[in-house]
Amino acid sequence: MALAASVAVGLLIFGKETRLLDPGRADTSPSSPPNERLGCPERNGSDPADSRSCGRNLARPLVYLFTEPIVAIFSVWIGFTFGVCYLVIESAYVIFKAQPTPVHGSEATMEYGWTDLQTSGALLAYVAGALLGFLTSLLQEKVYQGVVRRCEGRPTPPEARLGWSLVGGVTFAAACFWYAFAARPNVHPAAAIVALAFIVAGVFPIHCASFAYLADIYEEFAASALAGQTFVRTVAAGCFPLFADYMYRALTPPTASAVLGAVAALQCAIPLILMRYGPALRARSRRA
Repeated sequence: MALAASVAVGLLIFGKETRLLDPGRADTSPSSPPNERLGCPERNGSDPADSRSCGRNLARPLVYLFTEPIVAIFSVWIGFTFGVCYLVIESAYVIFKAQPTPVHGSEATMEYGWTDLQTSGALLAYVAGALLGFLTSLLQEKVYQGVVRRCEGRPTPPEARLGWSLVGGVTFAAACFWYAFAARPNVHPAAAIVALAFIVAGVFPIHCASFAYLADIYEEFAASALAGQTFVRTVAAGCFPLFADYMYRALTPPTASAVLGAVAALQCAIPLILMRYGPALRARSRRA
């Protein structure tokens, strides 16, 4: 958090505008009205910073979240996968550390007896998983470019972005089950650590497909659609760790992770549903 805050402050002070106006559109003549100089003729005669416009822009992400089925579906999927990533971090301290806190008078027995430092070291598997997920996500771009070539100049359907997210969803669900059945004292801890890596590796293609798919659908309003999704993702990431400790101690680690895997397995149907019904949903939308 401290590193992110430092970078944010540095960008505010030293960063330059990254979304520059088209020089051909922008009129720098001092005699031109402000909106014309900005290259926004559709807003001539109105203040782009008026309260109504600002309120509408701020509310649009939530409007998309609750009125656009595609945004809502992907937000639930992304929120769950992102929340599980943070939940599993907390679960590692239940699984790998010694002397768990009693729950309802009973004591969980699925611990390896590691120290805090050793447990934190196990979470470095997330780094390996992120790298693996990034590299495999590059394959989705190759798949997409193949579809573009087959379209031969015709518009490429946004659903072409979803293929690799199905692979990521299956990997994520399988890794949750792997983590459930490997995180036991009678199983070598390396098995559970490798499962952690594949949990993250499975999430990466899902997120990449989500960003590309929503951007293709909503075009100039993609930022609003992605902001709605980001809201759900952030809330899930903040809330899931709050019940991780209790969940893993009350259900025991194998059962708790298996529950996550079962939910993840059901969500594997999301890309298939969007591949089949996505065009119909887009046709009914007033914004897509």
